[in-house]
Amino acid sequence: MQQAREIRERYALGGISQAALAGEYGVTQTAVSSIVLYRRRLEPEPAR
Repeated sequence: MQQAREIRERYALGGISQAALAGEYGVTQTAVSSIVLYRRRLEPEPAR
């Protein structure tokens, strides 16, 4: 999953929060956290 890789790379570089990434990719912060921790791939999940 290319988007999951992008999220991990952008977060690792710093300067962007998980919440900001979640907004950009249309997922929840919890989903971004799981992606960053390699617990899941990116699957669209409605933002709350």
